[in-house]
Amino acid sequence: MERDNTADIAKGLAMILVVIGHCTLSTGLQGFLRTFVCMFHVGVFFFMSGYFFNIKYIDDKWLFIKKKIKDLYVPFVRWTLFFVLLHNVFFSLHMIDSTYPGYVAHYELNDYLIHVVKTILFQSNELLLGAFWFIPALFLASIISLYTLWVVRYAVSRFGNVEDKRELKDMSALNDSNSILGGAISIIILIVIAMVLFLLDIPQLGKVSRTFLTSAIFLFGYLMSKTGFVQKGNWFTGVFIIVFIFIVSLASPITLSPQVFWQVPFIVLINVMGSWMCMIISRYIKILNTSKLVSYIGRNSLVILALHMSCFKIVDYIKVKYYNLEIDNMENFTFFKDDPSGNHFVWVILYVLVGVGLPVGLKYLYDQCKLKLINKEN
Repeated sequence: MERDNTADIAKGLAMILVVIGHCTLSTGLQGFLRTFVCMFHVGVFFFMSGYFFNIKYIDDKWLFIKKKIKDLYVPFVRWTLFFVLLHNVFFSLHMIDSTYPGYVAHYELNDYLIHVVKTILFQSNELLLGAFWFIPALFLASIISLYTLWVVRYAVSRFGNVEDKRELKDMSALNDSNSILGGAISIIILIVIAMVLFLLDIPQLGKVSRTFLTSAIFLFGYLMSKTGFVQKGNWFTGVFIIVFIFIVSLASPITLSPQVFWQVPFIVLINVMGSWMCMIISRYIKILNTSKLVSYIGRNSLVILALHMSCFKIVDYIKVKYYNLEIDNMENFTFFKDDPSGNHFVWVILYVLVGVGLPVGLKYLYDQCKLKLINKEN
């Protein structure tokens, strides 16, 4: 399926919500907002990745893996190496917390080598790239979803009662009752595996359980795309979802990592509903003049993901000067939530504007310069 403007707008909304979630307080009115957006904001990206999944990759799995390496692994390595190499520069600018538990504030040669190796192995613990846990998670969820669909198709072709097994080549395309059943089976399998891993109560398997849940969200995006269900819904549906998620956030806040057993399937439900809500809202934003901007934000969400925490430090510096505080306060990653005036909401607006606007502005300038160079060469 070709990428459309509505989907890009939905991703743009989700990216703005991610930035809001990273700069709001966990108490008071901001706490309600933060808890609400954190219920589903990251899940939207897993859902949208599944939304654009192409069935052809079922029969060309290596092509899909190469695509994910290009789209996820390569950018991850580039951005992480950039932050690793400039780590000591950021440290000297008071951008990195020197007291963070288990973290080396100032790198020596050995530290650089360790972090380069970790980066190549698809790992990162750079504080300014804290949100980058999402990229390896999406990579794994995509691969797991691909092979789950493939295994289900093979199982049906091997044991199912189907007259023409050649038709099963499109079994996961989800365009008839058999294929919808196959997609549903794949989702159920992933959720059951996540449940089993949770019941085993092994700390090391916590992230593995989350990976299977995000894979289920990925496949829900694919399922709803192929059935056309994601295009349904109106403003009433969107309002209902907002109210429902808000009530759940008040009763028992959840994230992508379940804390109790009942949250395991509920995490998938909330994230799918939140993603659907973003798609509904996007259709209304699409008719506004601001739709192009939000769409551009969605298309460049990776840049924002990489730079928004660093951009927060600019606002931190303004706060240090405005309140006449010690420059060392900038190092603390909770500093942006500590406002001597108690009027943090004003700063939240500035954090969001800088955290989203500056990375997007830099990307736009880069695109324009690149375009001029290409035109000049031609």
